Amino acid sequence: MRGIATNALAERALELGALGAWPADPARIPVRAWVRFHCRYGCPDHGRWLTCPPHAPELDLTERMLSEYRSGLWVAAADHPGVNRVLRELRSEAFRAGHWKAAALGAGHCDLCEACDTRACRHPTGAFPSLEACGVAVLEALERHGIDPRPGGRFLCFGVLLLG
Repeated sequence: MRGIATNALAERALELGALGAWPADPARIPVRAWVRFHCRYGCPDHGRWLTCPPHAPELDLTERMLSEYRSGLWVAAADHPGVNRVLRELRSEAFRAGHWKAAALGAGHCDLCEACDTRACRHPTGAFPSLEACGVAVLEALERHGIDPRPGGRFLCFGVLLLG
């Protein structure tokens, strides 16, 4: 692997304020239609952000994209802006270190703008969709990776950094 190793990125995530960071295997990240259904019928952000459905990648694109990655890093924080802030920095650092394919799937809707202009993104280099917006069954994925989503009884917010 070129550039920064996953364990160095995990240490960096903690330095940036993440509450946890664990290796991710993109082949063990499940994409499920019911997750997108929950976004459409149950989430008040549906259609309000370019990083949320119906603007987010379709299930087949998410599955194809995940198949092109070999490794990654789960990142946890207390809230979705915290996860997304850490992922933005990690993605940037990984890219600069030679991980040209570095990509992130965050938590919740994009938090770069107070309200999204759904005609054109004002922050295209910083925005990325959430795991759920892409159809990822987050709790199932975390279980497959042996990660407890509720240490101490409180749910954390998760995102994933994908590497070549």
